[in-house]
Amino acid sequence: LKLAGALGLFWRMRSHLWSEGYRWLEIALQNSDGAPKSVRAKALLSAGVLQFLQWRFDQAVTYFRESKDLYQELGDLNGVAEGTHWLGRYAFRKKEYSEATKLLEASLEMYREANDQHGELKTVRSLGDCARLLEDYERSKRLYEQGLLLSQDSDNRLGAAGILNSL
Repeated sequence: LKLAGALGLFWRMRSHLWSEGYRWLEIALQNSDGAPKSVRAKALLSAGVLQFLQWRFDQAVTYFRESKDLYQELGDLNGVAEGTHWLGRYAFRKKEYSEATKLLEASLEMYREANDQHGELKTVRSLGDCARLLEDYERSKRLYEQGLLLSQDSDNRLGAAGILNSL
């Protein structure tokens, strides 16, 4: 389970492996009796992300909720922020932009408290997308510009490209 959870980012970055990665995570999760909560939370989050990336949103949200709950039990602020971020992305995909904004703002606050600049960047961009779809163009522009500054500060060229595409 620990290995499968750790491979989540590897599978996420290689889109041709999303299905394979999810299958391995599903098997590992089914056989995870007695696994530490932190290991299970990470694997659940990875499974949710891989399902989300395959547009299986209703399956993904179940993993996100369970992962977030475990991270809350553990007091893992960054894990709770990540679970909340993905729940916000889920609401966004369901076109529930006000709910998505609420979840993403909560996630952003946690990422900032945890000093997680990558989490902050992706959440600012997601909030910019919500604001744009809610036709709050000024807020959207401010958020995208904030994201551009964050990506430049961390020399994140991929993040900067995504933000520039949104602007």
